[in-house]
Amino acid sequence: MKFPVDIFSLTKSELADAVVQLNEKAFRSRQIWRWLYCEGIYDLAKMTDISKTSREFFAQNFKIELPKVANQLTSNDGTVKFLLELDNGDKVETVYIPEAKRITICVSSQVGCALRCAFCHTGTQGFTRNLSVEEIVKQVVLLRDFAKEKAQEKNEECKPINLVFMGMGEPFYNYDNMAAAIKILMDSDGLAISRRRITISTSGV
Repeated sequence: MKFPVDIFSLTKSELADAVVQLNEKAFRSRQIWRWLYCEGIYDLAKMTDISKTSREFFAQNFKIELPKVANQLTSNDGTVKFLLELDNGDKVETVYIPEAKRITICVSSQVGCALRCAFCHTGTQGFTRNLSVEEIVKQVVLLRDFAKEKAQEKNEECKPINLVFMGMGEPFYNYDNMAAAIKILMDSDGLAISRRRITISTSGV
């Protein structure tokens, strides 16, 4: 594995392998995983059950950063559309949709789209590239945190999260990265999103 590596690109087992490769104890990976996906902590300095020396070393080898929110639009029904700016300046949309019994997050899989479906505006932008595993995962992590904040404002538990791959792009043209991202999002020790709550939309590929 080549370091530094974006930590959101790694499955739980891959993170364990990376930690061992850095000559650290494997259990450190479980600590980091819990902080990231259960506690929503993305600053290694705040992962207090890890020694300061290890935290500083990990900070040199793991990239932990969520995308910037370039714009945020809220509808009357509470739906929030996020325009996220990626590391290279590309932008994708991710949407938070509140419902009575669940939260739905609409996830993008590509920057632009090559299919030009008549009903979809994204196709008019042309196709730029596939999103990486970490770029898909980060969309969900960012909006999961947003959903938790909304629930805290109302002093209630966060509702179950549904994922729909119906954002920008054709998911099956980025199948490998999408499938790898879903594996991370489903992990029972992390976000633990049930497969029954994940929908992948396709134009028929």
